[in-house]
Amino acid sequence: MRILDLDAPSADLRIHETTTQQVVRTSVKP
Repeated sequence: MRILDLDAPSADLRIHETTTQQVVRTSVKP
């Protein structure tokens, strides 16, 4: 479970990046 814990932050950052990009795209709607 510790190994999963170490991998979790990377996955969280990737998910956060994707979510941020989606929000930015929605906010900057033409």
